[in-house]
Amino acid sequence: MLRSIFIFCSLLMVASAAAADTGYFLEQDLNNDGIMDKIESGPSNLFGNGGGPFLVTLSQPEGKFVTQIVELHPKAASLQINGNKNQLWIYWRNSYNSGVLRTIQLDNTFKAQDIDIYFSEDRSGLTEKIFETIFHPDHLIKFLEIEGYTPPKYHWGK
Repeated sequence: MLRSIFIFCSLLMVASAAAADTGYFLEQDLNNDGIMDKIESGPSNLFGNGGGPFLVTLSQPEGKFVTQIVELHPKAASLQINGNKNQLWIYWRNSYNSGVLRTIQLDNTFKAQDIDIYFSEDRSGLTEKIFETIFHPDHLIKFLEIEGYTPPKYHWGK
């Protein structure tokens, strides 16, 4: 009996710890077709200080949806609205003074382009100006932060 109570309490603690995860969610028309799309974060245990996996779900003309996993940080992602050529701008930090600036086309191709960027020691160079423009608070995606978050069902890998 004591063993059963111990196992039950252990399972309850694990379930409580899992329910305490923080997640990020955005629902918005990302591809200008009048249908709501989503960006949902993956499991928090897959996140590092550079960010983690997010599932992007975009509507398509036939009423279908396409999905793509993208790696991003919820505080370093901007949305460029440009007709049917909307893009996500993402910064993935590699170190104190370097990272990758990535654009992802918000269509059924999810075409990505990367630029390695390096910051100057005094943080006053051209790279910093570009970064500050792209990730200005007016352009940042405003994710809904959810406590007790459960990520969407997806094979996230590890």
